[in-house]
Amino acid sequence: EKPGTGLAERLPGQFDYLLSIANLRIIPDVIVQRATRGAINFHDGPLPRYAGINAPVWALIAGEVEHGVSWHVMAGGPDEGDLLVQRLFPIEPSDTALTLNARCYEYGVDSFAELLERMEASNLAGTAQDLTQRTYFPKHKRPAGLGLIDFAAPSEDIERLVRALHFGSYRNPVALAKLCAAGKAFYPTQASAQESASDANPGTVLSVDGDKLVVATSSTPIELSHFVRADRSAIPADQVARELGLIVGQRIVGGASKDELEQLAPLCQSEDAWVARLRRLDGV
Repeated sequence: EKPGTGLAERLPGQFDYLLSIANLRIIPDVIVQRATRGAINFHDGPLPRYAGINAPVWALIAGEVEHGVSWHVMAGGPDEGDLLVQRLFPIEPSDTALTLNARCYEYGVDSFAELLERMEASNLAGTAQDLTQRTYFPKHKRPAGLGLIDFAAPSEDIERLVRALHFGSYRNPVALAKLCAAGKAFYPTQASAQESASDANPGTVLSVDGDKLVVATSSTPIELSHFVRADRSAIPADQVARELGLIVGQRIVGGASKDELEQLAPLCQSEDAWVARLRRLDGV
């Protein structure tokens, strides 16, 4: 049953189990309490850490080497209930938000068999979470600078940011990693930290070759590629450089600053409402 207005009225009076899977809304207690044998939530993160929304994104940005999925009792605050089943697995060096999300559901399906056995045995005695280790990421949290690439950071951090904000062809609910200059923005969807060091100042364009733009950072250079515009249409890196007025040896300047973009972050709380409203306009 898809959550929404009037869900309590649309469900039967009582039921054995309530399972919340791939649901981004908090289910009201009045519904949870009608599950006579238990209410269980699936979470795409290794609780108690990475509670909240978009856990794979924040784990990638933080540079975690391990992730996980958790089935837990719906009790207390969001994602605070006792753990029933948990699976931990390594994060691959090439993982993006898209692939890590997919792997979460793969492990969710795999672990559901164990959960089902416990449900059939009415064994829902879980393990209490250590909430002193809890981290929570609300729906409207955004990365620093709304994903603006900071070339003063190490190339490894930039690579992780780009991978963490790459959702493939699916809707991106967080932000796009962005390169800004000359009042314009373009969005690389792939990045690779280079091995050879450079003594150029961070932000200096080192090379532009077809779809590869290489820029100096505080560590080794970063190669950015597979750029898209805001409408998701592809644009090669050499055209990005032309439109931004970038040449080899020049530092990237003139774009929005991290502080300026940070001031826009509170607007994200109204994003869903505005998207829905704009879609109702003629011609949109």
